[in-house]
Amino acid sequence: MLYHFLYSLRDNWFGFNVFRYITFRAAVSGVKAFLISLMIGPFIIRKLEAFNIKEKVMRKAAPSLYKYHKHKEGTPTMGGI
Repeated sequence: MLYHFLYSLRDNWFGFNVFRYITFRAAVSGVKAFLISLMIGPFIIRKLEAFNIKEKVMRKAAPSLYKYHKHKEGTPTMGGI
């Protein structure tokens, strides 16, 4: 939507022509996604801690690895959100 608005202003200023390039739009969308995750991330982590959604490290298949990963136990996990 922002593309359609800003690209239509290209007649007023030549700088708006950069919105024509897919690489520029992809870079801007990546930066926006990163900034949104920085803003929303702490809130989501606090909610995960409040709901007691934490990582369990002990596995029945590999109990000997627990000593190497026990420092990670209790870390809030998002499961690929």
